[in-house]
Amino acid sequence: MSLLRFRNDLLAAVRAYFRESDTLEVSTPLIRPWGTPEPHLQNLVVQSGGQSLFLQTSPEFAMKVLLARYRQDIYQICAAVRAEELGARHDLEFQMLEWYRVDIGLMDLAEDVRAFWRRVGEALAAHHELPGWQSDIEMVSYAGVFEAYLQCDPHTADIRQLQEKAHGLGIRHLAGDASRADWLDALFATAIEPGLTAPTLVFGYPACQSALAEIDQDSSGVAVSRRFELFANGLELANAYQELTDPQALYQRFAQFNVRRLQEGREFVAVDEALMDAMQSMPRSAGIALGVDRLAMAWLAADSISQVRP
Repeated sequence: MSLLRFRNDLLAAVRAYFRESDTLEVSTPLIRPWGTPEPHLQNLVVQSGGQSLFLQTSPEFAMKVLLARYRQDIYQICAAVRAEELGARHDLEFQMLEWYRVDIGLMDLAEDVRAFWRRVGEALAAHHELPGWQSDIEMVSYAGVFEAYLQCDPHTADIRQLQEKAHGLGIRHLAGDASRADWLDALFATAIEPGLTAPTLVFGYPACQSALAEIDQDSSGVAVSRRFELFANGLELANAYQELTDPQALYQRFAQFNVRRLQEGREFVAVDEALMDAMQSMPRSAGIALGVDRLAMAWLAADSISQVRP
């Protein structure tokens, strides 16, 4: 069957999965007055009527506004735009699936992801060859894969130790002022991610990589981010959070992001006022962003995004 048919059937299966759980499909603006301050994400900016507007790197902030207002499970399939991202696995514009569940924990969301993966994959496998799809997803800890691949504890290693590991692997692109999180990201992407060929949820990321997730302590008393990422065929597919809902904590995270942006010579990004207003009534929730193009790459065992676009 054609790639066009595959993409059609993929989206149909996704919508069928969410329809069964009464998860409402929403549509939020691609262009908004606010961008994201996260240091590793860069907005494309457009000018209109003398105002700078931001193409959204994901629908996250706008969807959280809806989540706070209606307090219902929601999902969206949409375009997302990220500047400075081009390559076999990246493009300026790509398709994203994002969903949020109200009043659930992170492990509940992990089971939801496993059910999504199995049900959508089964629906597609009935009509398409999926050489990269396996029905089951395993769960591993971030610390566990670091120990297995790098013989290193990511929670206790200092920057010097991480730098030595990175230089031993030929990682030279990071500047001397790179953060601990930067070194961990580089090591994971180089030494660990390519080996995650089976569908895998990695959880228990260090607190310095919390982004917009809650921070908690694991059973050993180590501070960890309440988030997980999904990998398959050596490719990161999705990122999930137990959503940070404390307005003050969120504001502090944004301030920290902007400090890092300015240190890296990037522009300051104003706080999303609509999001901050919504935080006053944000329910306990967990959410996930999944790259649809990357999901297609993984299941079709493709090497680049261009191979999975009609």
